[in-house]
Amino acid sequence: MAGHINWIRTTLLSRIAAGMIKARPVGEVSGEALGLLDEMEGLLGEPVLNYAVREA
Repeated sequence: MAGHINWIRTTLLSRIAAGMIKARPVGEVSGEALGLLDEMEGLLGEPVLNYAVREA
């Protein structure tokens, strides 16, 4: 579980940092990061997606 979550975090932060270092517009970098996060979500299984979900 922790490995999957760390993979997402590390990959997203690396991609964001690379965009910011290249002085790309913040909106462009953040939009691409959200797109990447959506793609990553599709790769994860139900146990990861439902990890630590709290009842309302």
